[in-house]
Amino acid sequence: MNKAKYIFITTQYMENYGTKEVPYMKFKGGSNYQVGPLSPDATENEVATMLAQVRPIITTSLIESGGGCEEYILESKVIEGSDWSGLIEDWDTVTELHYLRGEWTAMKTTDNRGDAMWMRREILEKTESWTCGPHQERKDYKVEFLMENGDFLESQAELTEWLNTKEEAAA
Repeated sequence: MNKAKYIFITTQYMENYGTKEVPYMKFKGGSNYQVGPLSPDATENEVATMLAQVRPIITTSLIESGGGCEEYILESKVIEGSDWSGLIEDWDTVTELHYLRGEWTAMKTTDNRGDAMWMRREILEKTESWTCGPHQERKDYKVEFLMENGDFLESQAELTEWLNTKEEAAA
């Protein structure tokens, strides 16, 4: 049985420390995206078409950002299934992009277990979802948190309340 194919994309983000007229750029990381699924027998032209459709969502130019930053596609490759092993570091995350009902939707899960610890230790996972407008605008943004005690919080406000309640109980 053939597995679905996906396009795996890595971007490079640069921030401007100069002016709009005389930029002084510094590399500041980037993002990883899984786009698809494609059909198992997708052609090169179908892959190129999907890349062209997603490019305005995941990239920005100095002009578009008003001179503040730039993000561009560094690499793209077709992978079978959704196995990212060997493509990203253990601590890195991937944003999944799907074209559903006439619009691009995105989902990103950040694992905060083990060595990652980007957020407070009580947070095990943060899951974000949104629909994509051109040039990275996020519409219908939703965030959810899985906490160390198994609680599932459905907003930043719920997270703040949960953390405040925990701190009050400890005092």
